[in-house]
Amino acid sequence: MTASAFQPPSETQPQASFSLQHRLQFFLGSALVLLFLLQWALAVWVMDYTTDRYIISRLEHDIQTVVSALSEKANGELILDRSRLGILVQPGFSGHYYHLKIDNRELASPVLKDDTLRLSFREDSKAQWWEHFEPNGMRLMVYQESRQYKGKMLHVLVAEDIQLLFSTMGWFTWGYAFFSLLLLLVFLYLQTRLIRQLFQPLHQLRNEVSALMHQGQGSSLVSSVPFEIQPVVSAFNELLEVLNTRLLRSRNALGDLAHALKKPLALIHQLQKEPATIHSQHLLQKQLERIEELVNYELKRARLAGTGPVKEAVDLCVELPLIVKLLEQTYASRNIAVRWRLPETHRFYGDRQDLLELCGNILDNAFKWAHHSIRITLSTDDGLNLSIEDDGPGCSRRERERLLQRGARFDQQTPGHGLGLAIAKEIVIMYNGELLLKDSALGGLQVNIRICS
Repeated sequence: MTASAFQPPSETQPQASFSLQHRLQFFLGSALVLLFLLQWALAVWVMDYTTDRYIISRLEHDIQTVVSALSEKANGELILDRSRLGILVQPGFSGHYYHLKIDNRELASPVLKDDTLRLSFREDSKAQWWEHFEPNGMRLMVYQESRQYKGKMLHVLVAEDIQLLFSTMGWFTWGYAFFSLLLLLVFLYLQTRLIRQLFQPLHQLRNEVSALMHQGQGSSLVSSVPFEIQPVVSAFNELLEVLNTRLLRSRNALGDLAHALKKPLALIHQLQKEPATIHSQHLLQKQLERIEELVNYELKRARLAGTGPVKEAVDLCVELPLIVKLLEQTYASRNIAVRWRLPETHRFYGDRQDLLELCGNILDNAFKWAHHSIRITLSTDDGLNLSIEDDGPGCSRRERERLLQRGARFDQQTPGHGLGLAIAKEIVIMYNGELLLKDSALGGLQVNIRICS
């Protein structure tokens, strides 16, 4: 056998597959980047579109100016009144140019006549516009339109220099991009700070849990946390309370068992020192049975779950008849009649084994001591409101008071109804309920159980 076979099994700890904080930062950061890119692209597109529509409207106005400057001679010839063209006829590179074609005649700005600007009509007669780039870097927006005017076909072309305008727009585009980037970085920084502040209560909660587990500081979590995390803290505190209660119950059970075993063990040691007789053997057997009863009782107490975060719906109208049927078979020779007062259905939320142990112990005691009849009444109120009566001998008021003393030890319980009712009392106490014993109208003992849901 190799040495590795003697190594203890390693404890598997759940490993975090991702960081919620980093994932949140990534997705929110990505959303911010995408949002800023979209708004920047939309702003640039709107600016381009608005500028283009504005320039086209100006060019349409220039075409209308050219057409309105035409007049007809007596012989039907169309002439152009250049005095009405304004900036379109300024010499040099004025930034506004026109080219008019009437039948076979062409009229144009000076820079177009001497081919300083190489603009030409396109064959398509439909109104259209396009951008034209000159070798010297000049950028023009050109608009062409063809129309009938006084029986003649006119082809009109106008152009406007947009180099300065688009240079300004370029500066605006990159300036706006820089401003958007700067604003994006500010938002990302603020987002990171905000997420860290939002997760700060979780870090404090983690430190408090660590101090609670490893240093034993406090018994519950008291950190001020956001509203959304408060249910988790409440559930954790409830779980701590349940664990502390069960730990205390286990310690008390061990203390009770140790206390209860002292007397039988002392008697056994005393019997061992005496000569063996039939009487001593009988006493020894009784003490061993007593020890067995004590151990069985504490084992039952250890199995009780009590209130806790994990509960199930138990339909007592289904479970009670099954318990009674089993006890009727067990005590078949007694011929005990059981009368019922049960609703159609009754759901109680708790541990099923606890409820079966509770009802089973009380009914078992009733079957043990009843003469002829048992009556079971289950109320339809919220929670558990159960009454079990028998026509047996019952027990005195003093015995009932001693039996229901909170914290009384097992070896001090009254014989007869002691064991089953002691277990039942433990269960009811764990569910913060109430168990009352009183005289029954049937003549025996009546056990009333009340547990709020």
